[in-house]
Amino acid sequence: MNQNIVLKTNWANIGGRFFMIAIIIGLDFLFYKQIELKTRAYQILIFEVIILTLLFIALISSFFQIFRIEVNKKTNLISLKKFYSKRIFTVSELVGFYSTYYRGKLKEWRGVILKTNDNKMYRLRQQNLKSINDLKEYLTEKNVPYLGERIVRFNF
Repeated sequence: MNQNIVLKTNWANIGGRFFMIAIIIGLDFLFYKQIELKTRAYQILIFEVIILTLLFIALISSFFQIFRIEVNKKTNLISLKKFYSKRIFTVSELVGFYSTYYRGKLKEWRGVILKTNDNKMYRLRQQNLKSINDLKEYLTEKNVPYLGERIVRFNF
């Protein structure tokens, strides 16, 4: 029996954000020459800058989210890793967990919110992590109370 559960970083989704930013920057260069000639091109460029800004916010927020989780089944330790910090606690420190979802234009994203004894909540997002369901199964197996489902309005 495997003693650890590891939820790895969803690099494909984070890489997709970089790719979209590169495409929009490329489109900006294509429209650059037309800005002087047509007002319509100027409006398109402003729209692209707004979209680019939103993508940058989404990309930057990814680096402040939890990007890796390790669960040791033997010791019941859960380790949440961000790029700049790490939080370790035991399953007994959990008050419960919520199931979350966010409906985007193309896809529905699932997640989990872990609530600890000290009233801190840790949001785990499918955009940044793979295998969220493995963690849900483990929490259910350890009789961590399920607190319900939450709809996430903003995905940042």
